[in-house]
Amino acid sequence: MSDIIVTPNTLTETSNLLKMIGEPARSHIAATFRHLISALEERYVASREAAEDAAFTRFWLTDAGMLRELSNGHLLMTSDFGLYEAALRRGFNALNFNDLRAGRII
Repeated sequence: MSDIIVTPNTLTETSNLLKMIGEPARSHIAATFRHLISALEERYVASREAAEDAAFTRFWLTDAGMLRELSNGHLLMTSDFGLYEAALRRGFNALNFNDLRAGRII
């Protein structure tokens, strides 16, 4: 099993973004993404549960589901500052990629 956990919703959003890339890179990215998916641990968060989360009206389905999964003790890695901040406010572990890019985290 992978140390990286994803939800079906995050994979769907990623897939939808990646399919916008033109050829010839698109075919290579699709093959790489397929390989990556097979190596990841996928956790299902029911849409009903995600929609019941208080964050749903602000973050919608994918992010609310991720916040639900964080209650299992995982680290959130994101470049979405609002999601990062919401996770921290709930006492979850979170890392903002933008802090890494700016050299604020070593």
